[in-house]
Amino acid sequence: MVKRFIYVLLIVCTFCCCKDDESTIFNVEISDSFSFTPISGGAIMHYQLPKNGDVMGVKVRYRNAQGEDVLRTASYACDSIELIGFNEARQNVEAFVTFCDRNNVESKPVKVTFNTKDSGPVAFFDKLQIKPGWKGFDMTWDVPAGAKGLVHVFYMGVSPFTSEMDTLLVGTYVFSGGEGRMQLSPKQDMESYDVIIRTEDFAGYTVKQKVWEDVAAYKVVKLEPENFTFTSTAEVQVHEQAKTGVEYLFDGNVKGVYPPSEGVYNTFLAGPNAFDKPFIVDFGTPKQIAQVKLYAILNGCVIMPDGTVQTSTIPQKKIWDREYQNKLPSSVTIYGTNNDPNDQSAWVKLGHYEEASGGPNENRWCRYCATNAGNEARIQSLEEFTAAEPEFMTVSVPAEAEMFRYLILMVHDSYDVKFAHQDQNLNEYVTFHELEIYTKAE
Repeated sequence: MVKRFIYVLLIVCTFCCCKDDESTIFNVEISDSFSFTPISGGAIMHYQLPKNGDVMGVKVRYRNAQGEDVLRTASYACDSIELIGFNEARQNVEAFVTFCDRNNVESKPVKVTFNTKDSGPVAFFDKLQIKPGWKGFDMTWDVPAGAKGLVHVFYMGVSPFTSEMDTLLVGTYVFSGGEGRMQLSPKQDMESYDVIIRTEDFAGYTVKQKVWEDVAAYKVVKLEPENFTFTSTAEVQVHEQAKTGVEYLFDGNVKGVYPPSEGVYNTFLAGPNAFDKPFIVDFGTPKQIAQVKLYAILNGCVIMPDGTVQTSTIPQKKIWDREYQNKLPSSVTIYGTNNDPNDQSAWVKLGHYEEASGGPNENRWCRYCATNAGNEARIQSLEEFTAAEPEFMTVSVPAEAEMFRYLILMVHDSYDVKFAHQDQNLNEYVTFHELEIYTKAE
């Protein structure tokens, strides 16, 4: 009896296996309904689904630039799929397409071919230029729309670990389609640099590398305040007791005062309506402008007193309104001219700095000016204050720019403050703690 049962079971299993073999192919008619559009690092496959209600999806198999097998899938609700994973532009890449039913059973594969364009990490080098810069070098690029990737910037310097020449990292940056420019200053000060640029895709593969040798680095000097005049076309808040005015822009104090005193600011404040109002610097004679630096007060929030602003006797308390960071510039442009500085038609754009006004505090140039999530100031002692590095924004000028007598600085926006109790600087006040101007060393 047992033997007979086993025999019957074997017959049933054999029948089921035969049935499974017959159902391993999804019988669906596939017409020649594929077309391809080359894109950066791949292609887009456009398709039309067969007129079969059982079709639930499409699969495409191919090999990427590293020779790895890639599977890309899409549902019946789509009409295209991206085929990615390539570097240099390629022609007639082979791929195999199948359609799937609701049980994920696939049709017989159909062979197709497609072309690709250079990926972002490859296209990044097409118009990449490394030029001499101030205390370093300039990197400019222009990549096609849709291209993106990572770029690692290195230079040859002395390793702090071995005291021998080695490849040292300046930084790693994300790039996307369009033009870009960065002024890079390695930590080690040299007369010239050997620069290594290496790109990487988002899968972690190194794509391309190029070396620029002996790139000159130009020296800069800070211009002393007695060598220029500063004029604000916006109203400047001047108060002896609160210690606000133009003179605090050039007193050499780049970090603030510790411990802070309530209602005493030792800083510069302009407004209301100071956005897009020129701050004009007159050198007297044309200068080769290199950099402009705007500083902020470390732990700026702790100098802003709490309490009811309407009843306070502390000068300017209503203006600050318990907020400091939302009056610091997030968007700045500098211009130069040799004509009347009030004639905007003659201005030449020299540099720009832009951050999202509502971006995360930790990504801002003035990130230590606010308090942290626990509402505790970063600096809690004179020792910490003395050891802390100053915070500043740098607006750089290309080394090949002309010489100008006048420098015009425009603030377009300030930072938002999360969970602000009233507004986000609707009256457009502007503050920066110290202003430094650097020119080419003569």
